[in-house]
Amino acid sequence: MKKSSKRQIAISFFLVFLVCIALSASLNIFSKNAVEVQRREATNKIESTSQTARNLVETQINGNFQTMITLASLLGSKVSVNDAESLSTMMQLLYTINEQNNFVRMGFIDTNGIGNFVYLHGEIEWGVDFSQDENMQRALQGEQVFTRTLWDDNLQEYVNRYLVPIYEGGTPYQQDGAPSKIIGVLCGSHYTNTLRYVLS
Repeated sequence: MKKSSKRQIAISFFLVFLVCIALSASLNIFSKNAVEVQRREATNKIESTSQTARNLVETQINGNFQTMITLASLLGSKVSVNDAESLSTMMQLLYTINEQNNFVRMGFIDTNGIGNFVYLHGEIEWGVDFSQDENMQRALQGEQVFTRTLWDDNLQEYVNRYLVPIYEGGTPYQQDGAPSKIIGVLCGSHYTNTLRYVLS
């Protein structure tokens, strides 16, 4: 009986050992699966949050472009760039408009690249040379431009600029379908922090 008891005890320990190994293996597999599921969920949540942030920024940028396009159309239909009185009227319009939006600076840049700007706090800056600015040149070719983040010496801040062509008569095409002449560029500057604020 002693051998039988020892044998039964050995078999019992062996079975307990096998059950422990099976439980350990199951726990290990379960843990790996749980970690993988958590990793996938975290990745999906990060991607979803990132996409939401991108959508918010794109919505803000598109809304700002719509504002700029509308203003450029208004200016193009109401203002003659060859008339000094008209230029003064345009700067007054920009001053009034700039008080109603969140651009820190707005301005008109003529086809020679010389800009006149109105700041949010009311200051007017005349004769700023943008003739070598590639973004302004693109806008003079009819492109709507949103710049990368730039350091602005006058504002002592990082900004993003919106540049939109201003068409004579206010629209890119005349009633007969012929292209309208570009008479200048409307430029609006936002602090880069404005886009960061949208994300928070």
